[in-house]
Amino acid sequence: MASNNKIKITDLTSRLYELIDRMSKKEKLQLLENLEEKNKEKERMYLRQLCCREVDFSDEKQIYKGFLHDISDSGAFIKTDQVFHLGDEISINMPQLSEINKSVRVGKIKRVTKDGIGIKFNIDTKEAVK
Repeated sequence: MASNNKIKITDLTSRLYELIDRMSKKEKLQLLENLEEKNKEKERMYLRQLCCREVDFSDEKQIYKGFLHDISDSGAFIKTDQVFHLGDEISINMPQLSEINKSVRVGKIKRVTKDGIGIKFNIDTKEAVK
């Protein structure tokens, strides 16, 4: 059925529903997360830059280490094993080529996954990603 380019939208929707209905709850949640993430990619206003740099970040309680996975002018994703909650405020010591140019960005956690946290930067700390 998937190879037929002339399939009716109602038949396509019906078939998708059948396949999704057979999935476990875990599989459905993963599919939903994947589809939402794909949709977010289309909606992004700022280009994300992939990177893999160790980064120090902190909340009100302590300083943590993680890996900066990607960054844009509006936010970043940090890979970490630490447990955080949506809405937590995080300060990130942004890695630069030299310690003199190091800057701090502040934001709130907007996404929590098993791999890490997505942070949306506060507007007042916004500066262009170099």
